[in-house]
Amino acid sequence: MCEGLFFAFRDYCKYNNHKFKAVPIYSSSTMSLGTTDTLNKIINSFKPTYIILALGSNELFIKDIKKNRDKYVKSIIQKIGKRKYIWIGPPNWKKDTGINDMIASNVPRNQFFLSRDLKFQRISDGAHPTRASSRDWADTIATWVMKKSCYPILLNKPPADFQKKVEKPKTLSKTTVKHKHKTK
Repeated sequence: MCEGLFFAFRDYCKYNNHKFKAVPIYSSSTMSLGTTDTLNKIINSFKPTYIILALGSNELFIKDIKKNRDKYVKSIIQKIGKRKYIWIGPPNWKKDTGINDMIASNVPRNQFFLSRDLKFQRISDGAHPTRASSRDWADTIATWVMKKSCYPILLNKPPADFQKKVEKPKTLSKTTVKHKHKTK
């Protein structure tokens, strides 16, 4: 859902001299990251000083969201630990059952970017934002990071012709990641 953000943030980070590593995990959810060691492995591998997490799109319509997913959001936040992070909420295409409110209630003030009310151009499936709309979304997020987030970093907008060739992001999917679920 948020793949388009990768390209925009890659350019933002290159332009503003930040190191950038993206790890898109297709079909991810708070449950998949909250119950496995995937996030720990990513953090241990890249040792990030600032995390931008875009997660929740696959959970817009989960019933009893707080009851069923709150513990996973808490687990993700615990895994992030004391690192600086922001959580980007999903780009709703329909009204959600509470995922945005639930994430916002767990994430400290000015660390959650609410995307729910933004307007997006969508690809033919009606859900995924177009590449151009994702760039506009990233522009809005970047402005928020610099002016309103509790962890501002320099994210000046790169010129329209700013394109750098970078390696394709490492992609994790359910078929390539062996999750180690916690057991009680």
